[in-house]
Amino acid sequence: MIYVVEDDKSIRELVAYAMDSAGFETTCCNSAAEFFSKLDPSKAQLAILDIMLPGEGGLEILSRLRSRPETAQIPVMIMSALGEEMDKVRGLDLGADDYVAKPFGIMEFLARVRALLRRGEQRGELSVSGVTLCPSARRVEVDGETVALTAKEFDLLE
Repeated sequence: MIYVVEDDKSIRELVAYAMDSAGFETTCCNSAAEFFSKLDPSKAQLAILDIMLPGEGGLEILSRLRSRPETAQIPVMIMSALGEEMDKVRGLDLGADDYVAKPFGIMEFLARVRALLRRGEQRGELSVSGVTLCPSARRVEVDGETVALTAKEFDLLE
């Protein structure tokens, strides 16, 4: 699942349409509160965050994601009208994996999404006979359902 957090309805709809057309499953949100209420860390493949949101902004969302073990490894792309070099440096230094300034070309945007997803796949997630093990998130799924394991059980399975 790819989460898009953007308060501008026209941009949110454009991104959702492009992502859907490219075969990606997305959940769109217009605020941090909506994002965190819908976020399923076990299914999150990527979060695309606008910086300037009402209330809690994208950089605050990024900080919250990076501070929690269950969400720290979710790739994050910043999508912002703040396109100065220092804005990009700040976002990347705070833990974003990529930064795209608005306005952007949709083909480049989708290529950046695909690149982030490829990197996410290379993090060592293993799948065998319906069992998926994600060491970086210490998560186990069986047939798509998350299985709660103790630390010792996880270590033994790994």
